[in-house]
Amino acid sequence: MILIIKHVMIEGPGIINTFFEERGIATKVVEFENGEALPASLEGIEAVIIFGGPMNAHEEDQYSFLREE
Repeated sequence: MILIIKHVMIEGPGIINTFFEERGIATKVVEFENGEALPASLEGIEAVIIFGGPMNAHEEDQYSFLREE
């Protein structure tokens, strides 16, 4: 399975998700802006794709999910 991490709702996995679906590769999308959390374990995760957002890595006080990530 491919784990896809999104930081903002307006962006989606788009064509990259289609690429994986056409090849029978499962994906799981985690949407931080929607309050979702990372999986408790990375067991079974073959790769992680992280989409960007308007925040900077040092802005943990404004975007608490950055600590976990």
